[in-house]
Amino acid sequence: MSRIISSVLLIALLAADLCAQTVRSGQKQTNVTGKDVMADMPWRMQKNNQAGNPNGLPVLVYIKDADVIGANADVVYIDISIKNADDASFGNPITFSSYSDSAFLSLFSCKSTTDAAFGVQDFDSGLPVKDASHTIQFTSDYSSLFNIHYTRVDQEFWYFVFTVPAEMLAGFDDIIDVKVYFSLDWEADDELYFRVFRYNDPLPSLPGYCRGDAHYHTMYTNNSAEYGCPAEATKEMAQYIGLDWIAATNHSCDYDNYGVDIQQNRSRERNEIQLINSQDSSMIFLHALEASNVNNEDNVVHMLCYPDPANPLQMPFIGDGNGDLSSTDVSIDDALAVLQQCNGFAFAAHPFATGDKLSALISGGIWNIGDAAFPVNGDSIPGHDVVICNDPVLSSDLYSTNASELFKDNLLGGQIWNYRNSVYTTDESFNPWDVLYDSGTDMFSIYNIADITEHTNRLLPGLEVSKFFWKKGLQLKNANNAVQNYRFFISAGTDAHGDFNYCNTNFVYGVTGDISDDALGKLTSLTYCPGGKGSNGSNILSAMQSGHIVLSDGPVVGISLDLNGSPGPEFVGGDEVLMSYGQYSDADIVINAASSDEFGRLDRLRLILGTEDGEIVSVYHFSTYTTWTEFVVSLDSLVQAAGNIDINEYFYLRAELSTDKQYGVYGPLYGKTSEIFRSYTNPLWVVRPDSASGLDDDENMQLRVFPVPFKDQFYVEMHNSSDEKMNFTICDAAGKIVFEEEQSVAAGQSRMALRPDLQRGVYFLTVHCSNGTKTMKLIKE
Repeated sequence: MSRIISSVLLIALLAADLCAQTVRSGQKQTNVTGKDVMADMPWRMQKNNQAGNPNGLPVLVYIKDADVIGANADVVYIDISIKNADDASFGNPITFSSYSDSAFLSLFSCKSTTDAAFGVQDFDSGLPVKDASHTIQFTSDYSSLFNIHYTRVDQEFWYFVFTVPAEMLAGFDDIIDVKVYFSLDWEADDELYFRVFRYNDPLPSLPGYCRGDAHYHTMYTNNSAEYGCPAEATKEMAQYIGLDWIAATNHSCDYDNYGVDIQQNRSRERNEIQLINSQDSSMIFLHALEASNVNNEDNVVHMLCYPDPANPLQMPFIGDGNGDLSSTDVSIDDALAVLQQCNGFAFAAHPFATGDKLSALISGGIWNIGDAAFPVNGDSIPGHDVVICNDPVLSSDLYSTNASELFKDNLLGGQIWNYRNSVYTTDESFNPWDVLYDSGTDMFSIYNIADITEHTNRLLPGLEVSKFFWKKGLQLKNANNAVQNYRFFISAGTDAHGDFNYCNTNFVYGVTGDISDDALGKLTSLTYCPGGKGSNGSNILSAMQSGHIVLSDGPVVGISLDLNGSPGPEFVGGDEVLMSYGQYSDADIVINAASSDEFGRLDRLRLILGTEDGEIVSVYHFSTYTTWTEFVVSLDSLVQAAGNIDINEYFYLRAELSTDKQYGVYGPLYGKTSEIFRSYTNPLWVVRPDSASGLDDDENMQLRVFPVPFKDQFYVEMHNSSDEKMNFTICDAAGKIVFEEEQSVAAGQSRMALRPDLQRGVYFLTVHCSNGTKTMKLIKE
C-alpha cells in the first residue's frame, strides 16, 4: 500500500530529526533525504537447489539518489559478515584471497549498466576487487590525501547482487544473521543487519499451481517516501524465496518522477520484463500496474490493472502521472474503460479495511460499497474494526449501473489480503532483529491482538465484504439467470517495495509508522496453471481472470470438482459449473491441503457451502501432526444436507485452511512462540441441475468446455479415438442457430478454440462427432 508523504508537510514533525537522519546508519526501502545506501537479502531460502546442491546467499547492494547535490557516495569497501542467529557477535568479514580474479568476479550479478537517460551508473567501472581484509574493495578512484582507493557513485541508480558462495555457509545453523558494512569516504559508515531462515523443504504447493505475488513494486515505483528495487535483482531474490511469478504493479503516479517521460519509462519497463522473462522463465514478471484513481467521493484509491492474457506485454499506461501530491483526474470508470478496450482486467487494491486506507496527505480514500444492505460506516466488523467502506448515500465504486450485471465490467474482484505484518518495531530500521542482543534496542515483537493495522485485522473486513458480495450475487443470479458479472474474486499480495528481508517502507523518515516483517513472498496468490505459466505469464493471467486463485501466507488449500473420476480436477475455485444431472449426481468435491514444517501442522480445514441465506460451514480438525491431506465429499450429499438449495439454483463452494506452528526453543529467534498461517480458495459456483434439464448427456462422450462464462473465446477439450471432423452448433435460448463451425481433429487429446461473435446471454452448445452428441449450457459475458 502506498504511503506517500510530502517532506514539506512533514517539516515541523521532522525538524529535530533531519540532520541526524542524513548520517544515521543503514536504510532499506523507505526513502530519506539525500542518498540511500542500502542492502537486502531473502528472508527465507532453500538450503539446496533443485539439483540437490547447496545454495549460496544473494545480497543486493543498492545506492540511490546519489545524484543529489552534495550526496555523492564514495564507496571504499563493503564487508559481509555471518554468524549463527543465537551468537551475540560477528567474526571477521568473509574474504576471497584464495579465489582467482575471475572466480571472485563471477560472484557478481544483476549489475547496473550505464543508462544516462534513466540515471543508471555502470557498476563494473567501479573496478571491484578481492582484498585480504575486506569482502569487496573498490578501486576506480584514488584519494592521495587519505591514500585510499574507492569508487564514486554520483548517479540516481547504482546496484549489484553479490552471492556469498555456499561453501562459506557450511557449518552455520539454519538460522543465520548477516551484517553488511559500507565504508564511505568523507561521511559516517553504514551498517545493516539481517536474519535469514534456511529450510530443507520448498514452499508448500499443489499440482498445477504457480505461487506468486499479485501486488509488488520494483524500481519503477519511486517517490519521496518509498521505492522498489531493480527487477533483475528482484527476480533472483524471488527464486531463492521460492516464487514462480511476480506482478510488477508500480504506481501510475510515479512514472513521471524519473527518466524522460511516462511513456518512455513504461516502455523501458516493458522491454526489461520481456528480456528478463525470455532469459529464464522459471520465475517470470507480469507487466501490470497499480493505478491511482478517484472514487465517487473524489478521493484517491488504487486499482491493480492486469493485461489481456493473449497480449501480456501490451497493456497501455493507465493514468495521468498524478494521484500522489497532485490530484488525479482519472476515475475508476475511466481506468476500467481503458482496460475494456485492451481486454485487460482489474482487482481493487487493498479496498475495504481501515488499516488499508490511503493517507489523507494524498486525499486517500477507500473503495465504497454503497449498499444499504451491508453494515454502514461506523458499525462493527470482524478484525477489531469498524466499517469505513460503506456510505449508502454515495454511489458504489464497484457496482455496475447496468441492471443486467452486478459489478462493473472488467472489475473482477479485490486484493483483500495485503501487506503481511505479524511483528514490528519502531526502533532501529537497520537492525529490527537486534542481532547483537543489545539491551538498548527494541527488536521485533508481535502486534497487539486488537491492532487494526496487523494483517489479519485487515484481511477479515475484506473477507466479510467478499462474503456479502458472494451472497448478493447468488440472490441476483437466482432471481434472474441473465445477470452477469455476479462473481467477485479475491487475491493476495505483499505490496512490498523491494523488501526482501523485512519492510521499513512505512517507517517514514524514522518518525512515523513502523518496521515490520512484511517481505516479498510473505503473501501469495497461487494460480491454477496446469499448462505452465505461459509466455510472459499468459496462463497466469488467464487463471487470474478466471478466478483460479488461492490465497496463502504459507500453506495451501485447493478445491476442485471431479465430474467423472478422470485424473486432474475438472473445475477449480473461481469457475462457474454448469452440468447435466448425471454429471452432478456423480460429482465429488475434492479438497487438497498442504503445509510443511516451516508453516506447521494442519490444524483446521473448513468446507463452506454458500447459499442465498448465508454460509454453511463444515469444520475438520486434525488431532495428529500432518502436513498434507485430501478430502473427497459427495457434492449431492452436501447439497442434500444443506436442505435449502432448490433445483436450478446457484450456490458456491469454497475452503479455508489454518495451520499451527509452534516455534519451541527457536521462539526467541522468530520473535514469537507460535503462529497461525492461512489459505483461502475462491468460491466455485455451481448450479443444481434438474433431472429433466433437457441437456443431452451421452455418457460415452466425455469432454470439457471452459471457461464458462466466456468473454471472447472458449475451449472444447476431449479425447478422440481417431482422426475426424467435429461439428459445433450454438443455439440461443429460443433455439435459433447463431453459430456453426466444423473442425478437423487428430486422434488423441485435443483442445479446440471457438470464437463465436455473440451478444451477452445464455446459449446452448452442441458438439457432434463419431463418439456421439453432447449439449451443454454456455454463458457469454
